[in-house]
Amino acid sequence: MLQLIRSKVSSILVKALFALLVVSFAIWGIGDIFLGGSGGRAAITVGETIFSSTEVLNEYDRTRRALGAPPQEEERMRAVILDGVIESLVETGLFEAEGKKLGLLVGEDQLKAWVRESPMFRDNSDRFSPELFRQAMFRFGMAEAEFFAAIARQLKRDQIAAAVRSTALVPDALAETLHAWRAETRVADGVFISVDSMTGIPGPGPAELQDHYESERSAYVAPEYREATYLSLAAEELASETLVPEAELQSEYDQRIDEFTRPATRDLAQFLFDDEDSARAALTTAAASTGADSVIAALTAAAGEPVMLDAATEADFIEDAERAAAFGTAGETASAPVGTAFGWKVFVVRSAKPQRILSFDEVRQGIRDAIARERALDAMFELANSFEDALAGGATIEEAARGVDLVARRVGMVDRTGTGTDGQTVPGLPGGEVFLRTLFETGDGEQSTLTETPDGGYFLLRVDRVTAPRQRDLAEVRDLVAQSWRHARALERADERAQRLAAASRGGVGLKAGARTLGLTAQSIGPVGRNGSGLDQEAWPGSTVDTIFGLGRGEVGTSPGDTGVAVLELLEIRSPDPDRTRAERTGLESQLQIVMGQDYMDAYTRNLRERYPATIDRGYIDTLMAASQ
Repeated sequence: MLQLIRSKVSSILVKALFALLVVSFAIWGIGDIFLGGSGGRAAITVGETIFSSTEVLNEYDRTRRALGAPPQEEERMRAVILDGVIESLVETGLFEAEGKKLGLLVGEDQLKAWVRESPMFRDNSDRFSPELFRQAMFRFGMAEAEFFAAIARQLKRDQIAAAVRSTALVPDALAETLHAWRAETRVADGVFISVDSMTGIPGPGPAELQDHYESERSAYVAPEYREATYLSLAAEELASETLVPEAELQSEYDQRIDEFTRPATRDLAQFLFDDEDSARAALTTAAASTGADSVIAALTAAAGEPVMLDAATEADFIEDAERAAAFGTAGETASAPVGTAFGWKVFVVRSAKPQRILSFDEVRQGIRDAIARERALDAMFELANSFEDALAGGATIEEAARGVDLVARRVGMVDRTGTGTDGQTVPGLPGGEVFLRTLFETGDGEQSTLTETPDGGYFLLRVDRVTAPRQRDLAEVRDLVAQSWRHARALERADERAQRLAAASRGGVGLKAGARTLGLTAQSIGPVGRNGSGLDQEAWPGSTVDTIFGLGRGEVGTSPGDTGVAVLELLEIRSPDPDRTRAERTGLESQLQIVMGQDYMDAYTRNLRERYPATIDRGYIDTLMAASQ
C-alpha cells in the first residue's frame, strides 16, 4: 500500500520537474532542439497545411479539459481522445487544402461580424459582451490570434459544407409518402382482461409446482455473495479530529491576506460607437446631464442601449486604454472615447465599490478546514506506512489496524449490487460501486491494493469468504414458485377469455356487441399515433400500438401483456390533414435534408482524403504524449 502511495507522489514530483524544465527550455530557446521550431516540428501534414506538435498537444489538452473526465477514466480514455484529436485536425487540414484550391478567403470584417453576432458572446440584453469574449478566450486557453485563425478555418469549412449540402434535395414523393406513414393515426375499441379478474384459481399440486419450478429454474438462482474485512481511510474523518491552534490560523490568515483581498469593482454602462466623432458628439450632448442615470439616458439616445457590466474589476480589461477609462473616471460620469477593434467605447460609472479585505472571522473556518485536510492527508500517508509495516511483519488486517488506532470493519454476505441476503442494501460501504467492483475482482483470501474512492478516500480489503452462485432448491422458494404458477394460470385464463371475445366479435359483429355478450364493456382508444401518442400507457399493454397498426379496418386482434390481455378492433384509419400538418411535413423535410446533406458531406470528405493524403507522424506524437504525462 505504501509503495502505491509513494509511486503516486513520485509521479506528481516528476511531472512538476518536467514542467519546470519545459518552461526553462522555452525561455532559453532550448525547446527548438526537441520541437524543431517555436511551434514544434510537423506532426500532421495535409496538403500545404501543417499542424505542429505543439498544436496537437494543445488541442489534446483543450479536448481533455472539455470532457472533464475523472483522472482514472481520463487515463483509460487517453488513446481515444488522441485519436479523435488527430482525426479532427486531419479533417480541418482537408478543408483548409480545399479552401485554398477554391480560393476561399475570410476577411477581418467577416471575423469581427462573426464574433459580434455569435450567441456565445452576447449578454442578457442580446448585445456583444467583451467580457464574455475574454472569458471564452481564457476558457479555451487560446490567444486572440489563435482563436481568429481557428474561426477563419471554420468559416471556410462552413462555406464548403453549405455548398455541398445545398445540392441534397429531398424528392416530394419521398417526403409525402414518409410523412403520410408517420403522421397516420388510428381509432380503435378495446377491452382489457386483467389477470386480477381471474379469480378462483386453486393452488398448484406437488407435480405442478415441481414442473413450474423446473421450467423457471434460472429465475431461482442465488447470486454470488462475498464477505470481507476492510480498512477505510477518509481524509474528512481524520480532518474532523484534527486540532489547529488559533495562533496558527491567524498566522495563515496573515500570510494569505492577498487571497482574501477583494478588488475594487465598478458597475459600468458601456456604449459602442462606430467612430470617434460620433462618440464625442454624444458626449457633448450629455455634458449637461448630471448623475449616472441622466448621462446614460443622454448617451442611449445617440448610441442605443448600453451593455451593462456589473461588478467589473480592473483584471477584466485586457486593454490598458479600456482599463484606464473604466477605472480612471470619476463616479457617475462618462469616460473619454476609447478606440478598440470593435469600435469606439465610452464607459459611464454607475457605481463603485472600494477594495475590501475579508475579515479573519469570515474565512477562519475555511482556513481551518484546509489545514486540517492537508494534515489529514499527511496522516493518511503515515498511517498507511505503519499499517503496511505491520502487515509485512505478519499481522492481520485487524491487528495492523489496532496498531494505528483504526478499526477494521467487516461486510458480510453482499452481492455485486450491494444487496445482502435479506434483500436490503448494505449501508456504509466506502466508495460504493468502486468498493463492490474491487470486492468481486479480488481473489478468495487475497488482499486488494490501496484503492481510491470517488470522494478522495482510500480503502483496502481482504476477501474472507466467497459463496458461489447456486440453484435454490424448491423448498427455499416454494412460495415464490406457487405465486408465479398462479400468475401464469391467471394469464392463460385471461388469454382464453380474450380469444373467446375476439371470436365473438368477428364476422361483422363488432367488439362492443361481442363484449356485451360476455358482460364486458368496450372502451374507445385514440386517435393513436405510431409513436404511442394518444394511448394510456398504464392502462394498455405495451404491444397495443403495434397490434392496432397491424390490423385492417374492422379487424379484431389480441395484444398480450404481463398483467392481462387486450382485445382490439380497428375502427378508423385517419390520414394526416395536409393543412394542419404542414409544419410537421416541413420539419420532416428538414430532417431528411440534414440526413441527406450529411451523406453528401461524408462522400465529399472521403473524396478529399483521396485528393489530399495526410501524413501523420504518430510515433513522434506518441513520444510527446508520453513525455507530457
